[in-house]
Amino acid sequence: MLKNLFKYFWDISFVFFLFFTLQPIARAQDSIQPEDLLAMSFEELMDIKIEVSSSKAVTIFNTPSTVSVIDKDMIRKYNFLTVAEALRVISGFNIFPTYHKRDLPTSRGILQDQYANKILFMINGIPSWHSITGEANIERVDINAVERIEVLKGPASVLYGSNAYTAAVNVVLKSSTDENLDVILGIGNAKGYLSSGCYSVLKGDLSLFVNGSVFDEKGLDYHFSDMAGENGYIDTYLKTKNVTVNSRYKGHNVLFNGTSSSQAFLGGGANFPSGAGKPHSTDGYLFSYKYDRLVIKRFNITPDITYDWNSVEFTLDEEANARMLWETSRLNCTVRSDFEISDSFALDFGLDCDYRKSLDSQKFFFKQKQIITNSNLKDKSVYEYSGYMQLDYRYKRIGVLLGARLTKNEYFGTSISSRGTLVYSLDNANSLKFIYGQSFRAPSIFEIFVYSPGWLRGNPDLDPETSNSFELAYLTKVNKFFIQILSYYSTYINKIQRTARQITPEDTTHFTYTNGDEFEAKGLEIEIKYENPKLVSPFINYNFVDGNDGDIDANGYYNFKYFPQHCISAGLSRKFNDFQFSVLSNYWSKTRGVNTDISPQYSIDINLGYFHKISKAIIHHNLSVKNAADKAIVFPEYASREGGINEIPTDSGYGRRIFYTVKISWH
Repeated sequence: MLKNLFKYFWDISFVFFLFFTLQPIARAQDSIQPEDLLAMSFEELMDIKIEVSSSKAVTIFNTPSTVSVIDKDMIRKYNFLTVAEALRVISGFNIFPTYHKRDLPTSRGILQDQYANKILFMINGIPSWHSITGEANIERVDINAVERIEVLKGPASVLYGSNAYTAAVNVVLKSSTDENLDVILGIGNAKGYLSSGCYSVLKGDLSLFVNGSVFDEKGLDYHFSDMAGENGYIDTYLKTKNVTVNSRYKGHNVLFNGTSSSQAFLGGGANFPSGAGKPHSTDGYLFSYKYDRLVIKRFNITPDITYDWNSVEFTLDEEANARMLWETSRLNCTVRSDFEISDSFALDFGLDCDYRKSLDSQKFFFKQKQIITNSNLKDKSVYEYSGYMQLDYRYKRIGVLLGARLTKNEYFGTSISSRGTLVYSLDNANSLKFIYGQSFRAPSIFEIFVYSPGWLRGNPDLDPETSNSFELAYLTKVNKFFIQILSYYSTYINKIQRTARQITPEDTTHFTYTNGDEFEAKGLEIEIKYENPKLVSPFINYNFVDGNDGDIDANGYYNFKYFPQHCISAGLSRKFNDFQFSVLSNYWSKTRGVNTDISPQYSIDINLGYFHKISKAIIHHNLSVKNAADKAIVFPEYASREGGINEIPTDSGYGRRIFYTVKISWH
């Protein structure tokens, strides 16, 4: 019933959106020029208040964590079509596929196996994830609705609790000090099209932002050789629909996000008989109410209640008859407070209560409307509550932050995570950071309870995943250069993974969940950006990671076997009057495959933009050639843990894609 209500709301919301957003066009003012849509100044970019790294927004030089930011100017320059595409250029961050999922974010080389449950995904600071598997859907926000993307790399459990194990991604929605309307249309060679609209307005104490979008790309045919050696072609499509509404009145803030998506799937067993080429679909909606209140001078309290509903369905046979459905809800109640004790001392503390429930789980025959099994997942639930406290001390050029979170999980008892940061500011544009952080992730409902004879068994005796990280970072702004250099050393304990194991002689279960042995990694992340609109604006992001094989299993599997040591993203943009040109390249070094090694790879994207004005509207045309060299970019298929498939392509590796977009703006 919930799913039908969601789809009904989806259809109605798009009708409402088209009617509502067209109203201000007649009132648009003839006041804006094409150049007004270009980049803010470099100084303004450096002054952006980062929200993801602390309970208090501060500039990137003063954040108590290492943070990378993709702003709307960079999104426009390189014409990123999805959030996943934008995240790929972050140093230390990658988007890689498995046979089960198309876009799995990866931070500092820690692979996510089937489900992306080690990186927390947030919209305006509100987490969203599937309660059964713990995975997030990073495509639930239209890239055209994004003001910036903040990525906190490394442990984030003190701030956000479980699932912020290796990173936290915060998508900050656009806002306005005026009335704005953007309409974006696009078409591509791979039977792709894009339609999106954004409307924002500020009237006194009331602000409103509304976005609706449809992205549909059939993709290019991919030749797939499955586990049994059967060959065939698969359409590598991606379809998404999103609605996002964010409204604020005085201290009240309401956020709604609805999403429906479908993507290519390589089958429940990575072969054609188990559904390769059939859809993997996701629906969800998120509702959050937050109230920000100043109780007394320097003491602020922010209660927040969030309801997060998600549903996943995928096919398990060639006829799309056998299917799996997981429907879940998550209710989160949070109270956060910050108290400025003095000009030098600030105290942050808060309480979180999270209730996760599996509403439905079905393995069923679609045509016969017959349920086969619920895989021991239906009506399972878990509660978790926690409290955290952070003390922030700032004196002249020195900033010190100490924090800890105590978490009580229904099944796994108490976990403690802590962090400490020393920030030394040489001046307003140079800072050194010494950071220590811990993180944890409690096993998901799926990892605890799933039972499917002959395939997979959960494990209630699992221990939570934990990690420890030491970081040293240097940030500087010199003239028009911004440079961030970071080195780290991390240990990972009890990483949860699928292991081929027979529990008893009578048990035919193929896989079970176990904790791996401790392993470690060290890395270097470098970000260099030069901003000069009158000349040229390049950037280069470099990532090096070296991890050991402490978690190796009996089959020779270990995390860093399948991750490239060197990754580079580099881009260059140049403005010529009303024209904008950019080129973007990604490089991955050689890595091991399941059966054979994978050679170094690269991709190149080329973008040409043109601005002009017609009457009261500003028009921005953009022609993009994605993967211009037409390379087959692949990544090791590590998740199946069997040798039938050596590699699968990333979304940028299906072939050359040409995409034209036009953006019409009224301000």
